[in-house]
Amino acid sequence: MLMKKWQTILLICIVAVIIIAGAKPLLVSIFGEWPGFPSNYPAEDYDPRLTVQASSAVPVIQAAELYYAKHHQYPMEGKDLLPFLTSDLPTEGQLYGWAYVNETEGFQLYQSLGWDPRLIYVHTTSSSHWVFDPGDGSPAKKIQLKP
Repeated sequence: MLMKKWQTILLICIVAVIIIAGAKPLLVSIFGEWPGFPSNYPAEDYDPRLTVQASSAVPVIQAAELYYAKHHQYPMEGKDLLPFLTSDLPTEGQLYGWAYVNETEGFQLYQSLGWDPRLIYVHTTSSSHWVFDPGDGSPAKKIQLKP
């Protein structure tokens, strides 16, 4: 009886591995590529995939500028931007998937792009730029994007 139970568990595990292994080609056929970005993604200036990701930050960036215009400082927390967003949020309390971090002279927005990598928007009172962080310990890369 005990042997039969372990055989059943082993069979379930094998079937699960086969299903998961078979899911990648299916997802690739549906989405055209594996969802998310690997840490070795070759981020470059004006990258079309990263530009799409960056575009979702535009309403949050605009909200931060509206907040700054009213309060003469950037908010301490991302939730303070919610009243300044000009369009409806898909989920209350979220900034279109972006996390907000207050910095001494500005703010950063970042979004996870997969297991490790992140896209980061760095804004100070004098400049702003995008950064692709592979998240695997290799150096982050400053990139040009026009969302």
